[in-house]
Amino acid sequence: MNIIGSLVTSKMLLIGAVAAAVAIAAAGVLGYSKGKAADKQRSDLVIANMVIEAKTKLDAANKETRALGDQLQATKEEAENALQAERDTNARHVAAAVESDGRVRRAISDFASGAGTTQDSLAACRDEARRLGDVLGETLRAHAVCTGAAEAEAGTARALLAAWPVAGRVVQ
Repeated sequence: MNIIGSLVTSKMLLIGAVAAAVAIAAAGVLGYSKGKAADKQRSDLVIANMVIEAKTKLDAANKETRALGDQLQATKEEAENALQAERDTNARHVAAAVESDGRVRRAISDFASGAGTTQDSLAACRDEARRLGDVLGETLRAHAVCTGAAEAEAGTARALLAAWPVAGRVVQ
């Protein structure tokens, strides 16, 4: 029975070795799957952090874009208000020039027709000189109005150029 006993012992050892091998394989598979799950969990965490960081950067960029848009809108509105003020000033100058133009035309017409002249040549000369002085004064005032209107138009152009966005220049 020694041979049978040794066969049984060998068989038992073989079964024990196979069981140990199966246990080791099972432990390896279990460890591999736990490691794979841990790697997936770490990857998911890294991806989630990257998404949070990207959203944060996107929110910051959107906020900056909105701020720049608001600043540009404010600059545009300021330029539009300045332009409207210039237009109002020009309208007043044009109205004054039209009124002045009417007075100048009447004075020239009166002078040409001789209205209001007297028989006294010295008095008539003085009166006509005064009226010519009035005409000259009205003409100079009209010239000043036209000069003011031209300067206002130049101011409008300067305001527009100052407000116009230019690459490389930060609008303040």
